[in-house]
Amino acid sequence: MRVYQELGINGYWNDMNEPAIDGQAMPDNVVFDFDGQKSTALEAQNYYGMLMARASFESSQRYGGNKRPFVLSRSGFAGIQRYAAVWSGDNQAKDEHIMLGALLNNQMGLSGVPFVGPDLGGYIGDGNKDLYRRWIEAGVFSPYLRNHREHQAAANEPWAYGEEDEAISKAYLEFRYQLLPYLYSAFYEASQQGTPISRSLSLDYPFDANVYQRRFQYESLFGPGLLVNPLTSQEHTKATYLPPGQWYDLFTDRRYEGGQAITRDYADHQLPIFVKASAIVPMQRKVESTREDPGPVLTVHVFNGREASQFEYYDDDGQTLNYQFGEYLKRTIVFDPAQHQLRFSRPQGRYRSPFTTLKLIFHGFDTLEALTANGKPMALQREVVRLLDPLAYLGEVYYDKGAMQRLRDAELMPAQHTVTLANEPEIVVRWQ
Repeated sequence: MRVYQELGINGYWNDMNEPAIDGQAMPDNVVFDFDGQKSTALEAQNYYGMLMARASFESSQRYGGNKRPFVLSRSGFAGIQRYAAVWSGDNQAKDEHIMLGALLNNQMGLSGVPFVGPDLGGYIGDGNKDLYRRWIEAGVFSPYLRNHREHQAAANEPWAYGEEDEAISKAYLEFRYQLLPYLYSAFYEASQQGTPISRSLSLDYPFDANVYQRRFQYESLFGPGLLVNPLTSQEHTKATYLPPGQWYDLFTDRRYEGGQAITRDYADHQLPIFVKASAIVPMQRKVESTREDPGPVLTVHVFNGREASQFEYYDDDGQTLNYQFGEYLKRTIVFDPAQHQLRFSRPQGRYRSPFTTLKLIFHGFDTLEALTANGKPMALQREVVRLLDPLAYLGEVYYDKGAMQRLRDAELMPAQHTVTLANEPEIVVRWQ
């Protein structure tokens, strides 16, 4: 496989590697060497896909220079997470497969495989605009994200389903790119501790009987702070179980007490998405590719809560192996409501952050009056900051302006307290 590296190809896609033989089953008596111990497919077949991914990974290590390997595999076995991301295989353009994809992410995560996701829109069959819209809304919260369909089926790009679906897709995909600082940190945590990125609620709330109810089985945490509940194209009303604690509706900042199911209607551009109280969510500006400069400002959203919390922020160049030699940045952000403090620890590692400025957005801090950073008074601003705003793009293509205004009225968002400060090596923010 050295030739691919010489051509500048640094990623490998291992497909049909169960192995698949034109839809037929591999005969059980096919012989394998099996490390010198002759065996048959009965014993060796489960290892085939995983070892193919390992061979691809090791080829990239050997011939890729300082480039970080990337391998995608359809098949695997215990240990596949060391070598490859995994996708769902040939799913279908059906509502059931939106939900199956959510289960796949959760179950593979619990099995130790965090980098996983389905083909958005369904690989087999022709979809429709209602199906695609719900799939893209849920799909951006998959650890592995891609749009893929068989060549003889209908087009599956966002613009193939009309202006409204394209506008909604644009908003959700931009939100995914803005979340990269949060998401990349979650990937780092997965690499160090095995904690899934898409997390079954049973992982964080194992003794809450409600999370095991069948009707809530598709819910998940995306990273430590976002709760997502997928919808099918037939659903506009949904019950979402919120575990104990407090939760914020992403679209309105409305705060709910947990330990109950919240049932409400959802417009075509909305998905049940809630943010955990005390969560810390770092975000960057909107980009269209990871090749773009994310700009100098790291926006850190802090959601007021009763419990202390911390977020392990991680960054590196995303391309090379230099992180193995200290070229990374890691710092802990601690929210301490009892002390009215937000602390940024001194960074570890030698990687120089592209973010020279911090913008802090305080959600749910209704009585905040004054704020200092490292003892210096800071000027607080009041502005409405939406983490995800599909209506901004829908307004450009939606012809019924009255209906559009009613949608906006239903998503009234309070103004949040914001402050901008220099990204110093160590920061203590206090408020009163």
